[in-house]
Amino acid sequence: MFKTAVLLGSVTLSAMSLFYATASTAASTAVTIALCPLNDPLGGPANPDASRANVDQIYFTADGTRQWLSISQHENASQSCSTAVLQVEGDILWAAPATEEQVAGAIRQVGLLGDFTNNKPLVSEIIVIPENTSEAESEVVTSGMALTSALPLDRPALYQFTSQHFGLDERVVINESTHLFCEPGENIAGAFFTSERVWSIASELQLEIRARGQGQFQVALGDTQRDKLQEPLRLGEMVLTDSATEADALNFRFNVPDNNSPWTSLTIICPDEGGELELLSLNMSTPQGRQQREQFEQQLTQGTHRGAWLWSPQLWQQTPEFIWRAQTLQQLNEIYISVPLDNTGDVADTDMLMQFLTNANNRGLDVWVVIGDPRDVLPASLPALEARLNAFLRYNQQAPVSARLHGVQLDIEPYLLRGFAGAQSYWRDRYVSVINHAHALLQGRMPLDLVMPAWWGSHRAWGQQLFEQLPVVDIRLSIMNYHTSIDRLRANAQPFLEWGQRASVPVMIALESGALPDETHHRYTHNKGTGELWLVMVGEESVFVLFDRLQSDLTGQAFAFNFNYPVPAGDYTFKGDMARLNSVANKLIHEWHTWPAFSGIAIHGLDDIRVGEDVR
Repeated sequence: MFKTAVLLGSVTLSAMSLFYATASTAASTAVTIALCPLNDPLGGPANPDASRANVDQIYFTADGTRQWLSISQHENASQSCSTAVLQVEGDILWAAPATEEQVAGAIRQVGLLGDFTNNKPLVSEIIVIPENTSEAESEVVTSGMALTSALPLDRPALYQFTSQHFGLDERVVINESTHLFCEPGENIAGAFFTSERVWSIASELQLEIRARGQGQFQVALGDTQRDKLQEPLRLGEMVLTDSATEADALNFRFNVPDNNSPWTSLTIICPDEGGELELLSLNMSTPQGRQQREQFEQQLTQGTHRGAWLWSPQLWQQTPEFIWRAQTLQQLNEIYISVPLDNTGDVADTDMLMQFLTNANNRGLDVWVVIGDPRDVLPASLPALEARLNAFLRYNQQAPVSARLHGVQLDIEPYLLRGFAGAQSYWRDRYVSVINHAHALLQGRMPLDLVMPAWWGSHRAWGQQLFEQLPVVDIRLSIMNYHTSIDRLRANAQPFLEWGQRASVPVMIALESGALPDETHHRYTHNKGTGELWLVMVGEESVFVLFDRLQSDLTGQAFAFNFNYPVPAGDYTFKGDMARLNSVANKLIHEWHTWPAFSGIAIHGLDDIRVGEDVR
């Protein structure tokens, strides 16, 4: 379960899609780049020159067949290969095939994200910024964040607002934009919350606020005219009685009258005697939204799910006490484990598995078996996947109820196949075909949980095209939302929660706590005739080639190094800081609970913490 993303206006390749090369050359040496078809789809390079190549990488093309990319100092190549000969100086550090989408229009900049600490860079993402993209838009492209124009109804909105205090005697202090401290005083004072966006006009709205603190606070709404006159419409009051923890927080609902103009602001007025208030959530709800939430809350009689991946079979086989400890400290009610099969195709060590599952069941812990390999989307791999699913069905049929697996989790990540980015529609169709096949085979006898990367939700080749083809019965999604920024986590989760609401499919949101490497983003700008990064044509295909020095007058497009900046792993993983992970998760859970589809939080990387260490 690797970090990966697809960015707006760009195409991203996963870490396994790219490779490095060090075709060491003398000054002005001819280098041959060759793209060769493979005769054997399951074997190695069929080209007899493979032993002389400095690079030997196989990747999938847009039609699902496989090709071999070679960079060498030899001009001879098979007649079946497409070639380009470059007269270069210095070394080639890295190369990767480009996609049709990447080269569809003029390119202003190219970003390479990866490890550049030595002369063999490992590139995990290619970010292409089109020529007509502004600087501000390019930052959106790079960050993967989408900009929208309207405040949603029936959705968390507090994070969209900024705050400022008001009052003649300066008796209000605001911390972190949502935490108000009010000193006693007779003059009107409080906090004014505004957004660049406005709520849509609708009837029978209710303003819903969740807050904690102490004191009697007045609540008012503004529109454009009321904001100008500083005369907001008072809706009512929130009376807080020393609610110090999130568990003590109170929910308030205020009926909002119909208005000719959209609502634009929220005003909180401090009590004369002083007080403290922390806003935890803010939502403008419609009757339909309230009804959906009430129905969903009735379905959550057993509470929110909280799960964790504990991959290694050795954990449940040899050190189950680590799992019980993690369950207690992280309040887990489900886990996802690997279960080996024996050489006959059945579950291995069934007695040991039955004992573990019985103990887990007695502790209120559901256990899902997790399987999946990127190659499971290949037609040739389908029989092996069927055999694994059938093995777990047979086990559950034979095991007592207290010792059964709760369900099957499919963690199939086709973006780890080399060349994935050049054939995303093909791999989407293959993925959907495999999921539908697995779902039909299980026939509801075991629920199916699909692990997906967050970037699929908004990608043009996945997104709605994927959702429309998924089964919706006995299905759950677990989204690898591997970021630590609250804003990014919100944006990534939204497409899945929206679809889950429409399709009545539960959605788990997964956070990363394990180890990931720090990376660096290198940005290259189009520069006519000279650059370290080149986009060259090899036959009818384009290949990115990175050199260790400037190259001039090659055949292709040149991009010169512009700047770089670090991308710390802390942007993607909480790195074992469970206190911080849980703090972020708790804030978002309150917001995500307004989505009927939200089913809970899952944690990846707990097994990076060794037995005996604290997993708080």
